[in-house]
Amino acid sequence: MAKMTIDIDEKLLAKALDLSGAKTKKQAIQVALDEFVWRKAQDRSIDMIVSGRLQGTVHWTPEEFMAQRGAGWDRVEKIKKELEEKGVEREPAR
Repeated sequence: MAKMTIDIDEKLLAKALDLSGAKTKKQAIQVALDEFVWRKAQDRSIDMIVSGRLQGTVHWTPEEFMAQRGAGWDRVEKIKKELEEKGVEREPAR
């Protein structure tokens, strides 16, 4: 575990303490980092599913995956549009 000194906005930290239910500042920061990492990993997985980069390894359509994860359809459509603009073609998932 790394030990360091950092400047953190006290009002933001107080909100994090309140929302997380953490008992200490250290706990609140740990909860916040855990949540950040989890969300970014989920975003990366969604991007890979929708773009077809996991083709053949996952047998869900992007729509099924997004429904399972509870993610918004706007994200699926945005990624599909970006791929179309780049000229990337993908086969539907099995």
